[in-house]
Amino acid sequence: MRRVVTHADLKKLADVSTSHFQLVDPALADEAVVLRGDFSQLCLRDGLYLHATEVHELHDLKTQSVQGPSLTFSIFLQGRISARIGERRFSLGRGAERSSQQFDATAISRARPETFVRQSRTGAHIRKVNVTVTPEWLENSGLDGAEDAAAVRRFARTHLAFGR
Repeated sequence: MRRVVTHADLKKLADVSTSHFQLVDPALADEAVVLRGDFSQLCLRDGLYLHATEVHELHDLKTQSVQGPSLTFSIFLQGRISARIGERRFSLGRGAERSSQQFDATAISRARPETFVRQSRTGAHIRKVNVTVTPEWLENSGLDGAEDAAAVRRFARTHLAFGR
């Protein structure tokens, strides 16, 4: 976990699970601090990724990357984000309409590579955990014995499927 994340750190950490990461706006030097708090991006094993944050965002940032085929499970404990995957917009997290809930849990599937665009807001406090799995990991994970294995596979093969 990192207590301060610079623009250069963000680029390096994003490479763990995405490709072609870029800070679209504003133009910041590599040494510019963009987040304060804990930020972790790990490959736990081939095809299984963990991304966890408890951060305060220090800039209005627009970031973009390419995400490969995968299934992401997100749990937001605090804060919300606006994102676009391909042409579909998502509002993820605990906003005013879900303020009485302790968390917001979602699943999003990408059946093919897709551009991911995220808009960060200065002062936002984001506490979240994402677990992302590739189709290969899902096929080899021992899911066959699970009661809903067929439904999970169907969901994972449906491009931009969303569940809350």
